[in-house]
Amino acid sequence: MRFILIVKELGLKIEHASTSLIVSAVGTFTRPLGIIRNLPIEIEGARIPITVEVVLATSYSLLLGNNLSKKIKANYNWANRYYSFKWNNKKYSTTTTYESN
Repeated sequence: MRFILIVKELGLKIEHASTSLIVSAVGTFTRPLGIIRNLPIEIEGARIPITVEVVLATSYSLLLGNNLSKKIKANYNWANRYYSFKWNNKKYSTTTTYESN
């Protein structure tokens, strides 16, 4: 439910219904509540518009996936936890953290 709260807090509106069916990491299926197009996210100063599927979630606010990584030509170095990407002909990079349970 965290993302719905964030959608409301930011004054965003779900624009379209979703036809997707998402399988969670634990194997449960859920249908997104809807779609928001051109949601601007900022990574290391780069402002990138993305389309998001709004789902009920309690453990995260925004989960960025493979579609974004393809869009910004991203690379991830697992050994060094280093994420690099290109947006509007400029290169960006940042260190990251992740959890492995």
